Amino acid sequence: MSAHCMAGAIHAGSDAEAGARDVFQIVARAMQSPDTIEKLQKQNFNIVANKSLAEAQTWLADGIKHWEHITKAVEIDVAQ
Repeated sequence: MSAHCMAGAIHAGSDAEAGARDVFQIVARAMQSPDTIEKLQKQNFNIVANKSLAEAQTWLADGIKHWEHITKAVEIDVAQ
């Protein structure tokens, strides 16, 4: 799918939430493509589909919370 098509999908809805749902559905369909699956597997990706936009939002929020905890707990010295 081209970036132009995805941009069109974002603007297809009457609001941002509808646009996000449209993009989610487009990406979910693309992720079921045998060609896409093969290319991702060659790169050692774990393909785990979210069943809904709400589930994806929960996964993202949990990931942010998890990494936020780690980055606060581990002090990294970037001065060299």
